[in-house]
This record gives sequence, C-alpha cells and structure tokens, in this order.
Amino acid sequence: MIDFFSTFGPYDYALIVLVTLQATAVAYLHRPQLKALVFMLPIPFTCSALAVGKPIGVDNIAGLFLFLFYMFFVLILHIRFRVAIIPTILISALIYCFVGGIVRPFIPRGTLCIIVSSLAAVALVALLILRQMPPRQEPGQRTDLPIYLKIPILAAIVVALLSIKSLLGGFITLFPIMGMISAYEARNSLYTLTRHAPILILLLVPTISTIIVAQNYLPLPPALLAGWAVYLPLMFLFVVLSRSTPQSGRGGGATPSP
Repeated sequence: MIDFFSTFGPYDYALIVLVTLQATAVAYLHRPQLKALVFMLPIPFTCSALAVGKPIGVDNIAGLFLFLFYMFFVLILHIRFRVAIIPTILISALIYCFVGGIVRPFIPRGTLCIIVSSLAAVALVALLILRQMPPRQEPGQRTDLPIYLKIPILAAIVVALLSIKSLLGGFITLFPIMGMISAYEARNSLYTLTRHAPILILLLVPTISTIIVAQNYLPLPPALLAGWAVYLPLMFLFVVLSRSTPQSGRGGGATPSP
C-alpha cells in the first residue's frame, strides 16, 4: 500500500480531493439538471491531464469518442435491457479500459490535420446525438448515505482509477470517473445525465482546441487554465439558453433504483 501511494504526485492528490468533492455534490443534489451541470465540470479532465503530465493530443480527443460510447452504453444497458445499475457501470467501465488499452498504441501522431479532423468529427457526432435527444422531465434523487461515509467511498473509487493511468495514457483524462459515479447517483434520471454528455463534448471541443494552441507557448498548467477560460463562459451560455428551452413532459423511461 505504501509503495502504491509513493507513486502519487501532487496532482494525483489534487485529483482525489477535487473529484471526490465534485462527486459528493452530484450525490447530494436532488434535481437531475443540477446533477448534470456539476457532472459537466471538466475537473477530472484537468486533474488527470496534470497527473499524467503529457501535452493534450490526439489520444485525448479519441477519449471523447470513447466517453460518449461509455455514457450511451450505460443508458442502453440499464434502461433498455434492464441491467442493474452497478453491473452496468462496471461492465461499461471495463469495456472502456479494454478498448482504450488496445487502441492507444495505434493512435496516429497529432498532426494539425488529424487534430482538426478529429475535433470536427467528434463535434459532429455529439451534435447529431443531441438533435435526437430532446429534454425530458425526470424524477430527482438524493443519496441517503451520511456524508462521513459517502466521502471515503467516493475517494476510494478515485484512488482505484489512478492505478490504471499508466495503461490508458491520454485516455485517462476522459475516463468516465464522474460518469460512473453520476450514473449511479442519477440512476432515476439517467436520460437527463446522458443527454448532457454530448453537450459536454461540444463544450470541450473549443476548450481542447484552446489548450492545444496554448501549450505550444505555455506550460501545461496555464494552458489548461486557458481552456477553463473558454469552457466556463460557454457553459454559462448553455445554462442561459437551456432555461429558455421548453422541456418535454415525458418521464424519460426512468427505472426505479435497484
């Protein structure tokens, strides 16, 4: 155990603390929309990128596709095939790790053409998915577990994630740690949560573009900060626009919590 933690750096500990706090907020918020908004904050992406310590590149962009796959695989397994939420989350995460570990060595070098085309492709996929997913009203939920028990459990999950960062490389920045936790904590409003995944991708495309440009002139930490300077105004704009959009009254096919 001591040898395991000796491999951690300051950014690894920052990831544990900040992502645990983010996951705690998702667990204790009741409204599905608020859970989804907290889920959308790119804290895991930022902390994981700093922990890995490598420039943002094509493998990170490829992780966007895999992240979308994970979120919709969870939705389909749980809602359509009625698989219990915990096995659904674990199966989907294992598939993410398996595919990420296999694909990673074959990802081409990040030439400008490949980066631009990859970002455009993932933005197009996210936009097409979003057009097929109108907003829905779904029931809210809030964890009943005391916070002094919830926080250690969430922290243990984040620590377990760090043990596989060397296998996934750049994919670790999009590993769905918040997707795993949020899927469980929003299992009665999984459609709403999943609908925010392509929105997250659409906001991350200009964010990652900014980071890739900035890291040519700045170290990675300020380059990531520049990305946040792009992401937060875009997220604020999304919140403002979403408030003016009427929502469907459909229940979204929510299932009772197992």
